[in-house]
Amino acid sequence: MLQRSNAPILSSTETANRTGIIVFQVPEHEPESIRQACRTAGLAVSCRGGGVRISLHAYNDTHDIQRLADVLRDLSAHKGTRRKISHKTGGISSPSQHDD
Repeated sequence: MLQRSNAPILSSTETANRTGIIVFQVPEHEPESIRQACRTAGLAVSCRGGGVRISLHAYNDTHDIQRLADVLRDLSAHKGTRRKISHKTGGISSPSQHDD
């Protein structure tokens, strides 16, 4: 899904190193603006290592993946609208559990 969205994956894609934690970027968008778009869609992600970190686990379902795909599609449709936003780094495990 990330590759179809032209979202470069920053974390290792080597088979031996694969996990449910993935860091990616969306070209022409700051990580913080991606995080905010995900949060608006009810997705908990964080800004890490110059990208956006998602952590998929057993409690995630296909609806979560589809919401992420929808956010990435919408962001990709707005290319060239890169905004500089001050980075507030920090992860959240669930929008309802933490507020950053």
